[in-house]
Amino acid sequence: SNRLVSARAKSSNFALEPSSQHYPSVEGEVVPPAGDLIPIRLDLEVDGYKLRDTFLWSTTSKLTPEMMAQITCLDFDLPQGLLGPLIVKAIRDGCAEWSEYMAMVKAVGG
Repeated sequence: SNRLVSARAKSSNFALEPSSQHYPSVEGEVVPPAGDLIPIRLDLEVDGYKLRDTFLWSTTSKLTPEMMAQITCLDFDLPQGLLGPLIVKAIRDGCAEWSEYMAMVKAVGG
């Protein structure tokens, strides 16, 4: 059976919620520094499972890529042994690509 998962589950938002004690607030909303959030795209398809998602990864979160993978698999009832390592890799690759991009932007004076 082909399963397509694209909705965000409530507990997975844990990685996106910055702590108000570390960031300033504007009209009651917590505002993280611009460079703190990295866009991550999951577009995985393996053994009949499909996972498509996008979210912002906080570089200051205490949540690890492994924890996020576990939460995502649990939220969507996906096999952790199969998709967990791919989710971890996607997060790490996304962070590395973002760092390279930001370095390039700084190098050209952005």
